Amino acid sequence: MSFGQVMFSFQDRIGRGKFWLGVLMIVLLAIVGMIIAAFLVPWDRLVEVGADGQPVLNELGQPKFNVTFNDLLPALGVYAVFYIPMLWISLATGVKRAHDRNKSGWWLLLLAPSTAGALYTYYLLYRSGGDMLALMTDPTYLTVQTVTTLVGLAAGIWWLVDLGILEGTKGDNRFGPDPLAGKSR
Repeated sequence: MSFGQVMFSFQDRIGRGKFWLGVLMIVLLAIVGMIIAAFLVPWDRLVEVGADGQPVLNELGQPKFNVTFNDLLPALGVYAVFYIPMLWISLATGVKRAHDRNKSGWWLLLLAPSTAGALYTYYLLYRSGGDMLALMTDPTYLTVQTVTTLVGLAAGIWWLVDLGILEGTKGDNRFGPDPLAGKSR
């Protein structure tokens, strides 16, 4: 199976090694995206500074941020460009690895609540003009974040153990031939 098929195809099966290669590619794309996006963040005015040159503190004693959600849109836009191939690689390698475990790729939907929680946070940040302090005191937000975080943690443990650690099905299964056929396990 070619590198392109491993990273972008939803067909066939892959073993743990190629699965972790996909994870490495996602991590590398994330790092490059964050580095490029970091150059677009207005660091010089990120924190509000008082007349004495010291950061102004909010009610919790933390530095008060001076940027709005709109100030961060260029950086978020760049990161979104990197997120699309990261998502595709994640789904493609996850589905093929689930196939190797003789499971449908639909099992990856277990990871959807944590993604929904992150999207909900971005939406609320946009709606509030980037006021994270207001979000941290909103009971609805805290409830949604707690539930999606706990569900995401459980799904992440499943992902790590089932897809990343356990051996695939020996021999052919309903998704195709064993990717390690003829190789020592």
